[in-house]
Amino acid sequence: MKKILFALLMALTISLLLVSCGVQGEKGDKGETGAKGDTGEQGEKGETGKGVDRFEIVDGELIIYYTDGTSQNLGKIEGETEGTDGLEYYPLDDGTYVVSGGTTTFLEKIEIPKYYKGKAVTQIKNRAFQNAKNLKEITIPDSVTSIGDEAFQNCTGLTSIEIPSSVTSIGGAAFLYCSSLTNVTIPDSVTSIGSSAFSGCTGLTSVTIPDSVTSIGSFAFSGCTGLTSVTIPDSVTSIGESAFYNCSSLTYNEYDNAYYLGNDDNPYVVLIKAKDESITSCTINENTKVIYEEAFKDCASLTSVTIGDNVTSIGDETFRNCTGLTNVTIPDSVTSIGYAAFDDCLSLTYNEYDNAYYLGNDNNPYVVLMKAKDTSITSCTINENTKFIHSEAFRGCTSLTSVAIGDSVTSIGYGAFLGCTGLTSITIGDSVTSIGSDAFRGCTSLTIYCEATSEPSGWYSNWNSSSRPVYWYSEEEPTRSGNYWHYVDGVVTVWE
Repeated sequence: MKKILFALLMALTISLLLVSCGVQGEKGDKGETGAKGDTGEQGEKGETGKGVDRFEIVDGELIIYYTDGTSQNLGKIEGETEGTDGLEYYPLDDGTYVVSGGTTTFLEKIEIPKYYKGKAVTQIKNRAFQNAKNLKEITIPDSVTSIGDEAFQNCTGLTSIEIPSSVTSIGGAAFLYCSSLTNVTIPDSVTSIGSSAFSGCTGLTSVTIPDSVTSIGSFAFSGCTGLTSVTIPDSVTSIGESAFYNCSSLTYNEYDNAYYLGNDDNPYVVLIKAKDESITSCTINENTKVIYEEAFKDCASLTSVTIGDNVTSIGDETFRNCTGLTNVTIPDSVTSIGYAAFDDCLSLTYNEYDNAYYLGNDNNPYVVLMKAKDTSITSCTINENTKFIHSEAFRGCTSLTSVAIGDSVTSIGYGAFLGCTGLTSITIGDSVTSIGSDAFRGCTSLTIYCEATSEPSGWYSNWNSSSRPVYWYSEEEPTRSGNYWHYVDGVVTVWE
């Protein structure tokens, strides 16, 4: 592009010179000096000159803007759509383009251009190069910001890929089953790695996840049997289920009866698993942020565990079937607790508050509402300091007719109110950012009032699996269709 612009500028300069200069003839004899003439009248003032203000490419054409406000279109710039022939482009709402494989998927080498028709190519389409088994090399320009779901799935010939620093997200299953992929560079612009993004990449031996990443999706690296080293930064706060399942060659860091993954400065970011099922105690490292799913599952001899104040996430089934566990401390730093995290912990000692049992810490004994006192309760006021309602906490409480959920609750677990056939209404505060699947399944008499004005993105798609009536909050009388409510003197009132 720089060469094209330079050539155009040179052409303009030469044209101007040719216009202003005549062709010089041969030098003649010097003539005699003539008499001095009279002074002539002053001529008219000439026009103000103009300079070049800037260049722009619009729809593949070069426009020159001058300092006097005028412009000149120099026409089409060849090379702006250069890239591998056969690629397909689709316009996006922001004026840029998303690229797809088109007829190129049989090729060994593909180059994606930075521009198409003068507009940036910013996305690689979902399934763009899926099953391109001959593909060995692909060039991704630094205009691309996202790689779509399954974009390179089953590209079994792809051996390496350089993801540019412009990319912020890697979609689900983006490189699923790229079994020849031995090297991948994830830039520090990426904030999330999608579900199954690198699952089945059996040729991968090491992966460095940059400091910008905060979440690693479910099954992200599952089945990477050749993976021996993973660097996980302190920025990671959540890891999806089975993210490292069947990574049988991984090397771990060890600390007091548990194995960890991390980085050079903090080797203990994620507690992956107990050393073995026979351990009796474990003090989790003070720098640990995530306790991985099933980390202590079936550790029947484990009697106590101390969770540090830096832990933010406890995975699915983390302590399931720890039948000897009598005491666990859960700090206020925890922001998510997975499905069935404490199921079948038959010996646990709980804290009690109004018809429910809780786990927590010395300063807040009520962080997690674990379960109802028994299935015969008729009402329950959840403690004002509670953050989580555990999965199946009120399951089968058929006599329960009312529940008050405080503003501190952020998460309602899977099947939390499963089969509560007597429950007629419930108000969900706008503090709730996560609701698990089947949370109200079988609540045949229930009407749900949500303080949120619309469904939050963190609520599981199947949270209202029994399709109970749902009303959303609206301070003013709504003009749009739907079910809405508001408070009148503190009483839930439906807008008619």
